[in-house]
Amino acid sequence: MKLYFAYGSNLWLKQMRDRCPACEEIGYGVLRGYRWIISQRGYANIVLSPCDEVHGKVYRLTESDEHSLDRFEGGYRKEVVPVLLDGHSSPCLVYVDPVEEEGEAWPEYAERINRGISDAALSTGYVDRYMTRFIAVTGYDDMQGVKHCGYHGSGESGCMETVVVKSWDDLQSELFADSWNEDLGRFRSRFAFRGLSDSGYRLETTLIRLGGQFADLERHLLRNFKKYAHRSVVERDSLWHWLSVAQHYGLPTRVLDWTYSPFIAMHFATSNIDKFDTDGVIWAVNYVKAHELLPRALKDRLELEGANVLTVELLLDVVNSLPELDAIADEKVAIFFEPPSIDDRIVNQYAFCSVMSDPRMVLDDWLEAYPGIARKIIIPAALKWEIRDKLDQGNINERVLFPGLDGLSRWLKRHYSPRTHPNTGAKPEKSDAIILTGADPVQQDKFIN
Repeated sequence: MKLYFAYGSNLWLKQMRDRCPACEEIGYGVLRGYRWIISQRGYANIVLSPCDEVHGKVYRLTESDEHSLDRFEGGYRKEVVPVLLDGHSSPCLVYVDPVEEEGEAWPEYAERINRGISDAALSTGYVDRYMTRFIAVTGYDDMQGVKHCGYHGSGESGCMETVVVKSWDDLQSELFADSWNEDLGRFRSRFAFRGLSDSGYRLETTLIRLGGQFADLERHLLRNFKKYAHRSVVERDSLWHWLSVAQHYGLPTRVLDWTYSPFIAMHFATSNIDKFDTDGVIWAVNYVKAHELLPRALKDRLELEGANVLTVELLLDVVNSLPELDAIADEKVAIFFEPPSIDDRIVNQYAFCSVMSDPRMVLDDWLEAYPGIARKIIIPAALKWEIRDKLDQGNINERVLFPGLDGLSRWLKRHYSPRTHPNTGAKPEKSDAIILTGADPVQQDKFIN
């Protein structure tokens, strides 16, 4: 068990219990030598300041709670600091944002902070001195009407629309919702899809997951990749070609992978059999609505082309360096684009990409600030085996999506892995293993040969 010091939206008890169900409230804590701010990312942070102090709430966390909290605190580093609790100094876990420059709070985040101020009964003097500089603090008597806008919202203002499907048919209905185009008289979805094996995973880029001073390291990573990579790997010497290639080959970048295909998103939500006891998720983002928030230069380029989707060539006309991308708009924006068809994997996966103008911004945080653009479709763990087997029968698997011997090997390993019983975790008997593929072992061997 570990003590955790909350100073931001986790002061709100309901949010904290949603994220860490087994956590225990301990009491009011004070951290000396730090000052409370809102960083340029739009969220609370603490910075070293010898003459100041930060007030907050102390919780006791289980190991599982800490792992859950790690997922929500993407982009923050973990530290242990001495917190005054009942007059005694206690070592507490705290999450600190590397971004120390001050900024403005996201509106829905300010609402959560307000609720947390009430739940934690923060000192009025402390709130007035430190917090009102950054957010409009509502009266404590009015706090009961503030709505929780965390990761289990209903699609109302400031919340993420979340749907939990109950069957294969239900999943198809949700994935193809709103795909009818009245003007064309055709089904033409405007959604990008991303499947994740764990519904608790966030839309973090590989650059964010690198940790440390990742935003400062971005240009060095890309510069050295360009330095040592063969020039023949890109068809054109542009920021967008290099970012696409670097992401494809595993370099930490601010690019996030998506697909036009809901079935391929289903594959990635169910490809990790070690996560079959965990709910999965498919994110669906309306990239046309997202692009309504683009700066005028990019919107004009799309309109001139008569397109809904940006390509690396269209982007190159407006932005061709990381500093230009950082400064493209006053507000943070998400850009969806089609990568160049480097190899068969990108083609077979019907690949699509997104990139944030701010490399520190986690995309789901941005999406929560603009309700109506995205939906989370939760796949219960109990449905995963059925979905996985039906996808395999439809030839949506690693062998097809990752052409080559590595993809073939990954498919065979998963294809022949026995199903575990969801309640006990025990390996099945031979007769149970047949359920995985719907064929007996002899028929399987004939099929493979």
